[in-house]
Amino acid sequence: MLNHIALMMVFGLLTACMGTDSGDRTGDGSHDSTEVTAPAVDTITPETESPETDTPETNTPETDTPETDTPETDTPETDTPETDTPETDTPETDTPETDTPETDTPDTDTPDTDTPETGTPETDTPETDTPETDTPETDTPETDTPETDTPETDTPETDTPETDTPETDTPETDTPETDTPETDTPYADTAVPGTVHGLITEIGFAHAGQAAASDYVTFGHVFAPGEIPSGQTVALQAPDGAWLVTQVDTKARHKDGSIRHAIVSARVTLTAPQQTFKLYRVSDVPAAATATDIDAEGMGLTLRLNVSGRHYQTSLADAIEQGQFNQRWLQGSVANEFLLTAPLRDGAGNEHAHLHARFYVRLYGQQREKSQVSVLVENTYAYQNQPQDYQYDVAIEHGGHVIWQQDDVTHYHKARWKKDLLLHGNDVIHVVFNANYLMNTGAIPLYEPGIQVDSGLIERHLSQYREHAGVMQKGAMRSPMGGGGGRVDLGPLPGWTASYLLSQDKRAQIAMLGNATQAGSWPVHYRVKNSDQIVRIDDKPYAGLFGTPGDMTDPASGELQAFPACSPCNNPYEPDGAHQPSLAYLPYMLTGDYFYLEELQFWAGFNLLYTNPWYRRKEQGILRRRQVREEAWVLRSLGQIAYIAPDDNANKQYFNQVVNNNLQYLYDLYVAKNEADRDSVAVINRLGYEPGPLIDTFGVRTGEYALVYHHGNGPGVWQDDFHTWSIGFLRDLGFAKAAEILDKRARFSVERMMDPGYCWMLASVQNGVKLMRRSEQGLATLYGSFAEVFAHTTGIDLSQTPCATRAFAEKASDYAKIDDTNETLKPGQMIGYAHSTEGFPTNLRLALAAAVDSNYPKASEAWQRWQNQRVKPDYRTGPQMAVVPRRLYAELQRTLTWPVDSLHTDEPGLFVRSSVTAD
Repeated sequence: MLNHIALMMVFGLLTACMGTDSGDRTGDGSHDSTEVTAPAVDTITPETESPETDTPETNTPETDTPETDTPETDTPETDTPETDTPETDTPETDTPETDTPETDTPDTDTPDTDTPETGTPETDTPETDTPETDTPETDTPETDTPETDTPETDTPETDTPETDTPETDTPETDTPETDTPETDTPYADTAVPGTVHGLITEIGFAHAGQAAASDYVTFGHVFAPGEIPSGQTVALQAPDGAWLVTQVDTKARHKDGSIRHAIVSARVTLTAPQQTFKLYRVSDVPAAATATDIDAEGMGLTLRLNVSGRHYQTSLADAIEQGQFNQRWLQGSVANEFLLTAPLRDGAGNEHAHLHARFYVRLYGQQREKSQVSVLVENTYAYQNQPQDYQYDVAIEHGGHVIWQQDDVTHYHKARWKKDLLLHGNDVIHVVFNANYLMNTGAIPLYEPGIQVDSGLIERHLSQYREHAGVMQKGAMRSPMGGGGGRVDLGPLPGWTASYLLSQDKRAQIAMLGNATQAGSWPVHYRVKNSDQIVRIDDKPYAGLFGTPGDMTDPASGELQAFPACSPCNNPYEPDGAHQPSLAYLPYMLTGDYFYLEELQFWAGFNLLYTNPWYRRKEQGILRRRQVREEAWVLRSLGQIAYIAPDDNANKQYFNQVVNNNLQYLYDLYVAKNEADRDSVAVINRLGYEPGPLIDTFGVRTGEYALVYHHGNGPGVWQDDFHTWSIGFLRDLGFAKAAEILDKRARFSVERMMDPGYCWMLASVQNGVKLMRRSEQGLATLYGSFAEVFAHTTGIDLSQTPCATRAFAEKASDYAKIDDTNETLKPGQMIGYAHSTEGFPTNLRLALAAAVDSNYPKASEAWQRWQNQRVKPDYRTGPQMAVVPRRLYAELQRTLTWPVDSLHTDEPGLFVRSSVTAD
């Protein structure tokens, strides 16, 4: 039985309107909630299959046919580029403290030169002429040099760098005119807040009908550092001046105590199809104790599973009475949410060893006028014996009626699914955010102003999600995730998420939230049953997904920390780190949905396991001896969870520490120059070259998986560009040490555009550049300048054929055949599918945008040169890479500009409605 003391806060909650169960996570206790009153802080706190190791794909962008008459480039026929598969002699590494060598390294990867994947363009052709899309269908195998043999175990001294307080200026808070609200108002329970200090931003609300509409809404929001200091909160004001009772559950604060992330709930009444409300900064007045509780009476929600002929079930009432009450996630007079975990039991009361249920119960209003429940089933326990996939039929009943069911479910190990049920009330109001404000907090990349996302692209995002939206289906993500080619799901944010951010279209929102929900189907979910938390490498430093049993045995205790063998286990979805989308960051940020918060944690935790424990230096979690693009996207994902996790989350400090460990490692490589991976004898002998001079001369990332092109003599420049962007993103999130690293890393991207010895038209080559010449005996001969690199890579003499001339374009077109892009270039056109939203020039754009915001000289000029190139993409047909420098484009707008296109608010959302009580 749940402790009744714990339930006193929960009693009475669902009795009136539903039979619901609730579930939450352990380790998240304190709660900071306000109603125009008091802020709410709450926090929350991953088998060993070989990952598919990525062969550097030829990035053929799935180019959405741009709507503009783009380049006159010929459509190249792209034979699969013969990317040189680096020779994979087992590198000799220092033996770790255990004698067991670390073989069983990931199957390594022929570098995949992400060649933009063409074939059928990924976006609907807008209403303009379809330009010729130079997009080859090359899927070059990627050749990442395998990491073999026992890794070196030199653990760097990692001073913890400054953590996540963004060093952004406190935004101006214009003092609004606070007119006295009119008394004649549609809000029955209006409330006048304390002192009004200034307008923060505006929030739009829209619905499909023409008549008035009223509904409870909950949304998440991020705020700039210093915007809402301690002692203040936020309140919503209606268009007529009436103040709404605004519940604010503060989840995370900046280092200065100001609110970073909060979940806002209110009852909103609309008198028109779309209306603009104002979000003000107000004094934080403690709320009255009016929170709704939950009890077991009237809990008519039951989950039934027939697992290979054996019947298991649980109910919301059982979860409240006998389950595990994990947390009260929202608390106040407007919305209350309870998180519970419940075992699935058979008729004899025996608990299933692996499958278990969770209920997230949200109740609105004092009389529970609206109620919704998320029902989850998980097969995620990492260290339980005999893990396996399970087959079952499933049904959910409410009030004695089946409201959802599915037969023949194959529930994969390390996966979970969720169904959102609306048991009472409506879901008719669509929240419209001021994207400009959100991006200017630094929490989200800054996208090019004025992009009007193509409606056909949004429709395609929605249909691709819905095609794979069933239980245990993959969503719109590609599987294997490591497949080559340009990808709509890759970038700072996936295409569907960037499209939603910029358009606020409900169709894009459904695709974004739906794909984040389908992320649960992928085998990345490693949970420890006893603690109910993810597997953490500070608890299990020898756990990993590559290596021998010896690599995964604690030499001190003898404990084997490898995951139990899974059989039968046939999950068809193959995740990796080098092609991993950011699936749950914006969904959690803008909804406050606890499921998405946990997805963020599961994927970040998986990324730390997806290597040999010795390579990552065990509990330090250092991203080394991995593909450079993998380091880039994993750094991004780690930074996201470290930034957005609630302050009382059991894993927040853990993820912050891992990010700081990695920044210290990179700082020691590039700035302090005292890291063993620069100059230790073991590393030099293993690599066959000296990393230090290459780092200092070019600012490039080095390592086994870095220099894999041109027979192991150079890097894929686009992978390096991704990594440079990720450092800039961490800087934007407030990790101060990232700024100093970026000042050094920016060199490789900027000088490919600006060095007089390197022609910028070939700055975006697909198959990399030559930084050195390997020798059969002894160490490689390193090149000492960008001019040498250009000459040895392209064979073009710039003194005879000046850059960007017609003569140079002819020679560059010849080189394009060697580079496997097979393009006919014109003067001023960059190589690598410049017309494509997923081409190599666009990848370089990411790094240049980050570099402009660094202290590296000539970065702004490099950006301008990129902007002035002859051929550029139409980012309306694929905005995910269209990032711009904050220094040049940041302009905070507190007012909401409504999208000019339809928001499609009539599109049905993700809720399953109960016909028993839903209105």
